[in-house]
Amino acid sequence: MSRVKVTVLSDASASPLVSALLPAFVESAGIPVDDARRLSAVVQGFVSFTLENAYPDDDLGEIEVTLDANESFVEVAVHDWGLPLTSATSGRPGTCSSSTSAPTGSG
Repeated sequence: MSRVKVTVLSDASASPLVSALLPAFVESAGIPVDDARRLSAVVQGFVSFTLENAYPDDDLGEIEVTLDANESFVEVAVHDWGLPLTSATSGRPGTCSSSTSAPTGSG
């Protein structure tokens, strides 16, 4: 099992810093090359979404990215302390963290 957690500032350095840790995580977890490319796209998508939506006016905050891998799955969790998403049912702000998990390997 491999796990990494990083907290970065919500500025221009966020995406490059998170990207920089991915190769070591992928190697440590034994993730195949094709899966590593998809993982990178997912992580960068989450970070970009968070920067655009949680901190839309260039407010400075933090983004926490956690990557967990075992022999079968990789889980990505992204948490922020920026603007909350509005609940679709109540119209009230709510808290949100994004996460996804997917099987590793192509078979």
